[in-house]
Amino acid sequence: MPTGNHDADNIVIDGSSLTCTQVAAAARGAARVEVAAAAVDAAQAAWLVAREVAARRPVYGRNTGVGANRTIGIDADERSQHGLRLLRSHAAGAGPLLDPEPARAMLVVRLNQLGAGGSGVDPALLAVLADAVNRGFTPPVPMFGAIGTGDLTALASTGLCLLGEQAWRSGSGPRPRFDIRSADALAFISSNAETLGEAALACSDLTALLRSTVVVAAEHAAAASGARVQDPYGYRAFPQVHGPATDALEYAVGVVTSVVLACELVAAVRALRMQRRAPAGALLRDAFEMADAVLDPRTSDRPLDGDLSAGTAILAGYSPLLP
Repeated sequence: MPTGNHDADNIVIDGSSLTCTQVAAAARGAARVEVAAAAVDAAQAAWLVAREVAARRPVYGRNTGVGANRTIGIDADERSQHGLRLLRSHAAGAGPLLDPEPARAMLVVRLNQLGAGGSGVDPALLAVLADAVNRGFTPPVPMFGAIGTGDLTALASTGLCLLGEQAWRSGSGPRPRFDIRSADALAFISSNAETLGEAALACSDLTALLRSTVVVAAEHAAAASGARVQDPYGYRAFPQVHGPATDALEYAVGVVTSVVLACELVAAVRALRMQRRAPAGALLRDAFEMADAVLDPRTSDRPLDGDLSAGTAILAGYSPLLP
């Protein structure tokens, strides 16, 4: 499994080498994070491109509405509030709050994604997120509820904390603040960082567990070596059970690490792949190919139009039975 770019107490966020073990260490306060200059440069380049393109043409969520309103342009005098309204409307979760560790793991993953370039968010945000992680600040992330794709609700709550409209749950020292630009709001929340953060924590814990089982099995065998064991079936079966578990975990770690590092565009790439088309233009095609390369080839999507039509026909057949 990859070890990444870190030492015992410090993890360098460069957008290209973060591992599940590092996510867990930072989320649990066992290591500090610092942002590499290359990550800031990548975020800066993406931010400038996003601003330049939005100045010339419609860009989803920056100068247009979202969802069903994606074709509706936002008037210039409304743009300063449009993204902020998105944060406020999408911070609509419910139920108990996530434990601090997965909430902070989300911050680590999102920080790394921004450092990979491509989001179009103000690069100054990276230092603020790193500071929040290092000082133990935790956003209040409800366990239930989402709007649209991705972890929009969780990251919208984080955005409101950065704006000072919502209180952080914990942390030492002054509360982290950052005035997220309205145009950057959708770009900041468009991510699966919370889901990936939880997955990274699980992979890290399972790695430690599987390693310890070898030691436990060996010590148990040594302790029983002088005793009469009628059927040492557990010892004989251990390799057959532990080996596949290790293989499955290594595969999971590889997938999670690839998605943490590679892209925020998994849903978009899957949709394009389902439609058997790739974006035009060298830069977009490069991003598509990078994201497509980390997706499991066994995962495929299909349009739901046929299912919806079949369901509608079935309901029509039942309609005469209704009073």
